[in-house]
Amino acid sequence: MARGERAKEITLSTRQITNTGDATRAFGEDPGLIIARPGRPVTNPFFFTVPEGFHALVSSWGRIVDYEGESGPTDCWPPGFHWGHPMTKVLYLVTQQAIVFDAPCRGVLTRDNVSISIDVAVVFRVLEKDVKQFAVKVNPKDLEIRLQAQVDQAVKNLGREITTRDAYGLRSVRTTVVEKSGGSGGGGIPGRMDSKFTGNNPMVSDDEKYGAAAAEEKNDGMTDAEHEAAQVAQMKGASATQNMKIALNRAFKSDGIEITDVIIKDVDLPDAIQKQLEEKTNVDSRNKAQRMTQKKDVQSTTFNEVITKLQQSNEEAISQAEGERDRDVNAVTVDLQKAKAELNNRIEEIRRRAEIEVESIKQDTGLQAAESEQKVKATLTAHEAQARAEAQRIETETEAYVKTSMARAE
Repeated sequence: MARGERAKEITLSTRQITNTGDATRAFGEDPGLIIARPGRPVTNPFFFTVPEGFHALVSSWGRIVDYEGESGPTDCWPPGFHWGHPMTKVLYLVTQQAIVFDAPCRGVLTRDNVSISIDVAVVFRVLEKDVKQFAVKVNPKDLEIRLQAQVDQAVKNLGREITTRDAYGLRSVRTTVVEKSGGSGGGGIPGRMDSKFTGNNPMVSDDEKYGAAAAEEKNDGMTDAEHEAAQVAQMKGASATQNMKIALNRAFKSDGIEITDVIIKDVDLPDAIQKQLEEKTNVDSRNKAQRMTQKKDVQSTTFNEVITKLQQSNEEAISQAEGERDRDVNAVTVDLQKAKAELNNRIEEIRRRAEIEVESIKQDTGLQAAESEQKVKATLTAHEAQARAEAQRIETETEAYVKTSMARAE
């Protein structure tokens, strides 16, 4: 949103609506509407409806009556259809949604006596247990005046604690900043990282890596002192909104509302101060761009040196690996030649042994053949002599038998 343009301010209000069916449209059109007073349509004299998203108070013969539920009587009637005689109707509809109330504070003096404007948003809701008290006793316009007065006083007290230069640190500050950071204990600024360490290596500081300019660049163009002052201002604002929330809850507890959040939406500075800040921002932007260019040049030089060193290292490693490879090949070649010579020697030795064994077998075979031949001859001679003797014997016997037979025949 441009400077000088402001969102439409919300005015807390109550109004009459046609019936309960018109509630959603009416509350949607008017964000500041808190309480609606619906009429009852004459076409449905024996039942009425309660819409979703609202606390409903019902009256009978002009007196607010409780809803008798399973857990006992309660002021608020649940959504849905309900039976009742013609004099029973929904008297009040109170929104269950959180309401954002804009409380712009003008003429806030800072510690250096500069008048600024601070826009604050107060978020609150009506407590279910106090709906009856709120609807009957609280006037929305009176509530708006009292809220604005309380916020004005708290914001003016805050303005006296900060300088104009630190005022921008209050923007978008809300009570949850303090709640999430766990207060202001711990000896430092809550939620603030140590600005000395950065990057992947926590042992190397910005000043050691890139010089003091890098630390300033990390703080969006601010020096460490300015960055710390801005965060101090932001934490002051967060602490102030937290205290404001506590004070508002204490002040409006009896009205049946709960303040859930307080937000500093915007800070509007005088034109002269605004121009000075814009000029400083432009100078800081140019300086930041120049530092980034210098940093880029330094990084490019560093990267080129690293790449050159890596290339040299790779070439040396490749050369060393090739030398080791040649030595390994030579050693393997010598081992192979030795193994080949040993194998040839073993083959030659086996061949000589085989020839000797074959010759020995031949000689043994010749002797065995001669002996066998002599044995055969001796055997044949013995058989031949035996056969001749047997033949002689048979011939002699035959002759003797023939002679005997002839003699007998005669």
